[in-house]
Formats: sequence, C-alpha cells, structure tokens
Amino acid sequence: MTKPAKKFQMIGYDREDFEIVASLLQDSISIVSDFCFDQEDLQFFMILGRYKREEKNQINSSKRSLSGVCFDNVNKVVKKNFPALNSSATLNLLSIIKNKDHVHIYFSGDIELKLIGRHISIRLDDLNQEWPTIFTPKHDL
Repeated sequence: MTKPAKKFQMIGYDREDFEIVASLLQDSISIVSDFCFDQEDLQFFMILGRYKREEKNQINSSKRSLSGVCFDNVNKVVKKNFPALNSSATLNLLSIIKNKDHVHIYFSGDIELKLIGRHISIRLDDLNQEWPTIFTPKHDL
C-alpha cells in the first residue's frame, strides 16, 4: 500500500507571505470555470493543478496536486483579457503580487485579475492526492 501524500496548507497575510505562496503556485494550470467570486462573503476562489515545487529535489518527484486558493476580504474583481466564466479555456498562472489594497494575479496570454480590498489574505490548501506528471515547467532566464 502506498503512503498517502501530505496535504499542503499555507495562509498568507503580508507581501512576503504572498511571495511564498506565489512561488508555490507559479505554473499552476486552471480552467476558467474553476474561478468564483462570492460577493456576500467577500471571497475569491480558484481551483488549480499545482506543480509541487516543494518536492522538486526528490528523484522522479514531478507531481501535481489539485489545490484550492481562497482570497479573503475581496470587495471587487477587475478583469483584463479574462475569458468568460463559462469558458473551458485553460490558464497558466505566472505570478501573484500583493499591494496595500489590491492583489494582482497574472496569467500567460496577458490575462490579469485585480482583487481589490483592504487586508486581503490568501489560503492555499491541497484538496486531493497528487499525481505524477511528465511536464516539468521550464523557464528561460
């Protein structure tokens, strides 16, 4: 019997926390329909296929995990070049940057979300078992 993988969890409040979470989420893939803004609870959600960078140094450890990301205290979401929410378009997450009263989420293809609100926090939770992948993200320097 294989040992179940530990589910990763992290909460971030300040700019440095967001940088760490962003580094863990870089190169995550998502379907546009897996995004949701709950205006009543002031939360923005994303479901992502996260490349598990924290296991990168282990042999044959290229894995992904389905992960949920929740941003709290979001008053408004501004979209730039974002596909319709009922779309099945796939997005590749590049970066997340926290500023004083907003958070930028950048995707490939010049797609951006701007979450507006004071004291926005982020929570990352792995939702299920990991799976192996042969696709390792590579970036030219």
